[in-house]
Amino acid sequence: DSGAPITWNVCGSGNILFSEVDGSESYALFGGKGVEVNMWDLENCTKIWTAKPPPANSLGIFTPTWFTSATFLSKDDHRKVVAGTNNHQVRLYDISAQRRPVVSIDFRETPIKAVAEDLDGHTVYIGNGSGDLASVDIRTGKLLGCFLGKCSGSIRSIARHPELPVIASCGLDGYLRIWDIGTRQLLSSVFLKQHLTKVVFDTNFTE
Repeated sequence: DSGAPITWNVCGSGNILFSEVDGSESYALFGGKGVEVNMWDLENCTKIWTAKPPPANSLGIFTPTWFTSATFLSKDDHRKVVAGTNNHQVRLYDISAQRRPVVSIDFRETPIKAVAEDLDGHTVYIGNGSGDLASVDIRTGKLLGCFLGKCSGSIRSIARHPELPVIASCGLDGYLRIWDIGTRQLLSSVFLKQHLTKVVFDTNFTE
Protein backbone atom coordinates (compact mmCIF):
# COMPACT_ATOMS: atom_id res chain seq x y z
CA ASP A 1 0.00 0.00 0.00
CA SER A 2 2.92 2.35 0.61
CA GLY A 3 4.19 2.20 -2.97
CA ALA A 4 7.81 1.20 -3.45
CA PRO A 5 8.87 -2.23 -2.14
CA ILE A 6 11.41 -2.52 0.67
CA THR A 7 14.32 -4.95 0.38
CA TRP A 8 16.92 -6.01 2.91
CA ASN A 9 19.34 -8.89 3.58
CA VAL A 10 18.14 -11.56 6.01
CA CYS A 11 21.41 -13.50 6.26
CA GLY A 12 25.10 -12.88 5.75
CA SER A 13 25.89 -16.36 4.44
CA GLY A 14 24.20 -19.70 3.79
CA ASN A 15 21.07 -20.47 1.80
CA ILE A 16 17.56 -19.39 2.82
CA LEU A 17 15.19 -22.35 2.38
CA PHE A 18 11.93 -20.98 3.82
CA SER A 19 10.10 -17.91 5.08
CA GLU A 20 6.88 -17.61 7.05
CA VAL A 21 4.77 -14.61 8.11
CA ASP A 22 2.56 -14.49 11.23
CA GLY A 23 -1.17 -13.76 11.23
CA SER A 24 -0.77 -10.03 11.87
CA GLU A 25 1.83 -9.78 9.09
CA SER A 26 4.12 -7.97 11.51
CA TYR A 27 6.81 -10.65 11.90
CA ALA A 28 8.59 -13.04 9.56
CA LEU A 29 10.73 -16.16 10.01
CA PHE A 30 13.71 -17.10 7.87
CA GLY A 31 16.12 -20.03 8.01
CA GLY A 32 17.94 -22.57 5.91
CA LYS A 33 21.20 -24.35 5.28
CA GLY A 34 23.81 -22.63 7.42
CA VAL A 35 21.18 -20.13 8.63
CA GLU A 36 19.73 -20.40 12.13
CA VAL A 37 16.00 -19.66 12.42
CA ASN A 38 15.65 -15.91 12.88
CA MET A 39 12.72 -13.54 13.30
CA TRP A 40 12.33 -10.07 11.85
CA ASP A 41 10.09 -7.13 12.67
CA LEU A 42 8.65 -6.34 9.23
CA GLU A 43 7.66 -2.78 10.04
CA ASN A 44 11.20 -1.78 10.97
CA CYS A 45 13.07 -4.45 8.94
CA THR A 46 15.10 -5.37 12.02
CA LYS A 47 16.09 -8.75 13.38
CA ILE A 48 14.59 -9.29 16.85
CA TRP A 49 15.61 -12.91 17.59
CA THR A 50 17.97 -15.64 16.40
CA ALA A 51 17.97 -19.29 17.49
CA LYS A 52 21.04 -20.72 19.19
CA PRO A 53 22.24 -24.17 18.07
CA PRO A 54 21.88 -27.05 20.55
CA PRO A 55 25.03 -27.96 22.52
CA ALA A 56 27.39 -30.68 21.33
CA ASN A 57 26.45 -34.28 22.05
CA SER A 58 28.27 -36.62 24.43
CA LEU A 59 30.98 -37.16 21.80
CA GLY A 60 31.56 -33.45 21.40
CA ILE A 61 29.99 -33.36 17.92
CA PHE A 62 27.93 -30.35 16.83
CA THR A 63 25.02 -30.84 14.44
CA PRO A 64 25.43 -28.59 11.37
CA THR A 65 22.73 -25.92 11.02
CA TRP A 66 20.24 -26.96 8.35
CA PHE A 67 16.62 -25.87 8.76
CA THR A 68 14.12 -26.94 6.12
CA SER A 69 10.78 -25.49 7.29
CA ALA A 70 9.12 -23.51 10.07
CA THR A 71 5.77 -22.15 11.19
CA PHE A 72 4.29 -20.04 13.95
CA LEU A 73 2.60 -22.30 16.52
CA SER A 74 -0.29 -19.84 16.59
CA LYS A 75 -1.06 -17.19 14.00
CA ASP A 76 -2.05 -14.86 16.85
CA ASP A 77 1.15 -15.29 18.90
CA HIS A 78 4.50 -14.75 17.20
CA ARG A 79 6.56 -15.86 20.21
CA LYS A 80 6.35 -19.63 19.70
CA VAL A 81 7.89 -21.14 16.60
CA VAL A 82 8.13 -24.74 15.35
CA ALA A 83 10.95 -25.63 12.96
CA GLY A 84 11.95 -28.78 11.08
CA THR A 85 15.57 -29.73 10.36
CA ASN A 86 17.48 -31.79 7.84
CA ASN A 87 18.55 -34.21 10.59
CA HIS A 88 14.90 -35.30 11.15
CA GLN A 89 14.25 -33.12 14.21
CA VAL A 90 11.23 -30.97 15.06
CA ARG A 91 12.02 -28.13 17.47
CA LEU A 92 9.82 -25.78 19.46
CA TYR A 93 11.26 -22.34 20.22
CA ASP A 94 9.85 -19.76 22.63
CA ILE A 95 11.52 -16.45 21.79
CA SER A 96 10.32 -14.91 25.07
CA ALA A 97 12.13 -17.59 27.08
CA GLN A 98 15.41 -18.61 25.43
CA ARG A 99 17.30 -19.01 22.17
CA ARG A 100 17.71 -22.77 22.36
CA PRO A 101 14.82 -25.21 21.68
CA VAL A 102 12.26 -25.70 24.45
CA VAL A 103 11.29 -29.10 23.01
CA SER A 104 13.18 -31.16 20.42
CA ILE A 105 11.97 -34.50 19.04
CA ASP A 106 13.25 -36.92 16.41
CA PHE A 107 10.89 -38.28 13.75
CA ARG A 108 11.94 -41.26 11.64
CA GLU A 109 15.24 -41.11 9.76
CA THR A 110 14.84 -38.63 6.88
CA PRO A 111 14.77 -34.81 6.80
CA ILE A 112 11.65 -32.96 7.91
CA LYS A 113 10.39 -31.14 4.83
CA ALA A 114 7.12 -29.52 5.94
CA VAL A 115 5.48 -28.38 9.19
CA ALA A 116 2.03 -26.86 9.78
CA GLU A 117 0.21 -25.78 12.93
CA ASP A 118 -3.27 -26.81 14.05
CA LEU A 119 -5.96 -24.45 15.31
CA ASP A 120 -5.67 -25.82 18.87
CA GLY A 121 -2.30 -24.14 19.40
CA HIS A 122 -0.33 -27.24 20.33
CA THR A 123 -0.73 -29.87 17.59
CA VAL A 124 1.74 -29.79 14.70
CA TYR A 125 1.61 -31.72 11.43
CA ILE A 126 4.95 -32.83 10.00
CA GLY A 127 5.98 -34.41 6.70
CA ASN A 128 9.38 -35.82 5.78
CA GLY A 129 11.49 -36.76 2.80
CA SER A 130 10.24 -40.37 2.81
CA GLY A 131 6.57 -39.43 2.48
CA ASP A 132 5.65 -39.95 6.15
CA LEU A 133 2.94 -37.62 7.50
CA ALA A 134 2.19 -37.42 11.23
CA SER A 135 0.74 -35.26 13.99
CA VAL A 136 2.64 -34.36 17.17
CA ASP A 137 1.71 -32.69 20.45
CA ILE A 138 4.58 -30.23 20.52
CA ARG A 139 4.08 -29.40 24.23
CA THR A 140 5.22 -32.88 25.26
CA GLY A 141 6.88 -34.14 22.08
CA LYS A 142 4.41 -37.04 21.96
CA LEU A 143 3.66 -38.56 18.55
CA LEU A 144 -0.14 -38.57 18.23
CA GLY A 145 -0.18 -40.82 15.17
CA CYS A 146 0.75 -41.23 11.51
CA PHE A 147 -1.64 -40.64 8.64
CA LEU A 148 -2.68 -43.83 6.89
CA GLY A 149 -1.72 -44.31 3.25
CA LYS A 150 1.94 -43.63 2.67
CA CYS A 151 2.98 -41.06 0.08
CA SER A 152 5.55 -42.29 -2.44
CA GLY A 153 7.60 -39.08 -2.54
CA SER A 154 8.93 -36.32 -0.31
CA ILE A 155 6.20 -34.18 1.29
CA ARG A 156 6.93 -30.51 0.64
CA SER A 157 3.88 -28.66 1.98
CA ILE A 158 1.02 -29.14 4.48
CA ALA A 159 -1.97 -26.84 4.94
CA ARG A 160 -4.63 -26.90 7.68
CA HIS A 161 -8.13 -25.79 6.69
CA PRO A 162 -9.18 -22.80 8.86
CA GLU A 163 -12.55 -24.37 9.76
CA LEU A 164 -13.02 -27.93 8.50
CA PRO A 165 -11.17 -30.85 10.22
CA VAL A 166 -8.95 -31.58 7.21
CA ILE A 167 -5.40 -30.98 6.06
CA ALA A 168 -3.94 -31.03 2.57
CA SER A 169 -0.48 -32.23 1.61
CA CYS A 170 1.55 -32.29 -1.58
CA GLY A 171 5.02 -33.27 -2.66
CA LEU A 172 7.38 -34.68 -5.21
CA ASP A 173 5.19 -37.67 -6.12
CA GLY A 174 2.85 -35.27 -7.91
CA TYR A 175 -0.23 -35.93 -5.76
CA LEU A 176 -2.41 -33.50 -3.86
CA ARG A 177 -3.98 -35.33 -0.90
CA ILE A 178 -6.77 -34.38 1.51
CA TRP A 179 -6.75 -36.02 4.96
CA ASP A 180 -9.18 -36.26 7.89
CA ILE A 181 -7.32 -35.05 10.99
CA GLY A 182 -9.56 -37.02 13.38
CA THR A 183 -9.21 -40.48 11.84
CA ARG A 184 -5.98 -39.67 9.92
CA GLN A 185 -7.55 -41.39 6.90
CA LEU A 186 -7.01 -40.32 3.29
CA LEU A 187 -10.17 -38.66 1.94
CA SER A 188 -9.10 -37.79 -1.58
CA SER A 189 -6.08 -37.65 -3.87
CA VAL A 190 -5.49 -36.01 -7.23
CA PHE A 191 -2.53 -36.64 -9.52
CA LEU A 192 -1.27 -33.32 -10.88
CA LYS A 193 1.52 -34.62 -13.15
CA GLN A 194 4.37 -32.56 -11.72
CA HIS A 195 6.50 -32.02 -8.64
CA LEU A 196 4.51 -29.98 -6.10
CA THR A 197 6.09 -27.67 -3.54
CA LYS A 198 3.22 -25.68 -1.97
CA VAL A 199 -0.48 -26.11 -1.18
CA VAL A 200 -3.04 -23.62 0.19
CA PHE A 201 -6.80 -23.81 0.69
CA ASP A 202 -9.08 -21.70 -1.47
CA THR A 203 -11.70 -19.73 0.46
CA ASN A 204 -14.42 -21.56 -1.52
CA PHE A 205 -13.27 -25.04 -0.43
CA THR A 206 -16.24 -27.06 0.90
CA GLU A 207 -16.85 -30.56 2.16
